[in-house]
Amino acid sequence: MKIEVFPDIKDDVFYRTVKCTGLGTNLYTAEEERNYLEGYTEYIEFKNLTWSRKFNVDTDGNVIEDATNGETVTLEIINRKIKLDENFVADFNISMDNIKTSEIGTILKNSTLVAQAKCLLFELVIKDAIKVALADIRVKLNNFETKTSEIL
Repeated sequence: MKIEVFPDIKDDVFYRTVKCTGLGTNLYTAEEERNYLEGYTEYIEFKNLTWSRKFNVDTDGNVIEDATNGETVTLEIINRKIKLDENFVADFNISMDNIKTSEIGTILKNSTLVAQAKCLLFELVIKDAIKVALADIRVKLNNFETKTSEIL
């Protein structure tokens, strides 16, 4: 499954969309992946995910995940349940106005960096959930659906 991330900023609102833009992998054709996604229905449900990680800022000013030296960022997110298929789209947005003063730290020292970290958190959590769901499906795959024919 090919996943693309679409970031955007408009009027001090930061957006992050995680979207399936194609099927197929090194091991499976697009048709094979479509078939197993239809056969084994998986959902990404927000309430089952952990919305907390640590983030830092690199030397270029970019927000990065840093489990060792980063500041903790969390999301309080409304539950959604999204089917994992070729139409998968998960999106998130946050206004700088919604960043609490208590969320600003010494590393993420302004609301812009906190908003960027929250968007990156959303992206990373969703992509990890997709990887887990696809792995759960792939361990179930076998030759059950292989057509056979023989003359008896």
